[in-house]
Amino acid sequence: MQSPAATYRRPFPLDSGSAAFPALLRRLVGLAVATAVGLALLVVAAPPALAQPANDELAGATVVDTVPFSTTEDTSEATSDPTDPVGCFNTGSVWFSYTPPSDTTVVADTFGSSYDTVLSAWTGTPGALDLIACNDDFNGLQSQVTFPATAGTAIYFMVGVCCSDGGTGGGSLTFSVNQIASPGNDAFAAAGPIASLPFSSTVDLAAATTEAGEPAPSCTTLQNTVWYSFTPTTTRALSASLDQSIGGVGVYTGTSLSNLSQVGCGYGSTSALVQAQANTTYYFQVGSVCCGAGPVTFRVDVAPDPVAGFSFSPSEPSVFDPVQFFDQSYDPAGGTLSTVGWSFGD
Repeated sequence: MQSPAATYRRPFPLDSGSAAFPALLRRLVGLAVATAVGLALLVVAAPPALAQPANDELAGATVVDTVPFSTTEDTSEATSDPTDPVGCFNTGSVWFSYTPPSDTTVVADTFGSSYDTVLSAWTGTPGALDLIACNDDFNGLQSQVTFPATAGTAIYFMVGVCCSDGGTGGGSLTFSVNQIASPGNDAFAAAGPIASLPFSSTVDLAAATTEAGEPAPSCTTLQNTVWYSFTPTTTRALSASLDQSIGGVGVYTGTSLSNLSQVGCGYGSTSALVQAQANTTYYFQVGSVCCGAGPVTFRVDVAPDPVAGFSFSPSEPSVFDPVQFFDQSYDPAGGTLSTVGWSFGD
């Protein structure tokens, strides 16, 4: 009996003319592509983690050697160090330091930053810092501080994120430092002379200082002060005022800070009124009342005379009607009338 013939089947056809060959080729190409993609996924490295800024801590503060100075840095990964002071928010804080070579007024800001900053200035040593200035929103969401600085005393600037302590984060920070000169009439002894009336002067109080021994006017408290002087040749009433509501004016007679006597005071929209005597020198102390110092316009002029006026009711009374009179007198210089008298004739 003849045994059946053995049958051998190839696992896949190799003949390119076979109908199954294109399908096999597609499978092989697909497998190769999938393998290549898999290998590519394996070799793509994860993006590196963002590093904390080099000036994240006070010990690594960026040193400002000369002014004007400006820099931009990414503070997205800035942290709050446990040794950061409190009192002016320290979330996501970074540090800068500047030591002025001479007594001056320093101004620093974060204008141009992409986030809500808080800027503070400190003196002292780590762990024993004293706050000298702090600001949140000076210009929109950006900050500015201005303060007098002493030669050789290091100033440390901390820039944080409003408005908390102990957190992280920030953004694109632009930090600038400069120093500005004090006005020429910053001191009482250098009071700016007023030659004639009417008089006006615009002065930037940002770099003005307050001398030791300066008097405090009775109607307000002044800071960042400058001085003017005027000696009238005739006796007349004077009106002194500022265009800005955040300023004030004190008026004095005397010869030095130690013996000044106040004769007038005004602030905001209220003028300082003085009954000035001929050939007597009057000193005008002009300063900022609150909310930061900046440019102000100071004016002195002869005070206008008070205006007398009244009304009555009814407007067309008969001889039988009782008539009421109402005083409408006022002082256009903004003063208060001390006495008012009416005369009805005979």
